[in-house]
Amino acid sequence: MALNWSSIKREHVAQACEFLLKGEHRSSNSAKGLFLVFQNHHLSAKHVTRLAYCFANNLPIDTKVVFSSGEGTLRRLRELGFTVERMSPLSAL
Repeated sequence: MALNWSSIKREHVAQACEFLLKGEHRSSNSAKGLFLVFQNHHLSAKHVTRLAYCFANNLPIDTKVVFSSGEGTLRRLRELGFTVERMSPLSAL
């Protein structure tokens, strides 16, 4: 089934970021180098996007949303007005 990325709006991404910053959800994978900057925090762009997709589509947050992150993920987040960076995971700490 194809994913409907256009369903993700700015408010879903912000909701996902706030959710992560509160420590309410931990990623099972460590970030690989694509980060979204939110309130001076570097968050895994893939994890934020996956949670935002769940929020946008009223899915449980533990739903497996399978996609490969890369330029498409960064482009979508930038289109929504977010700052995203490609960097080594250690420099984001």
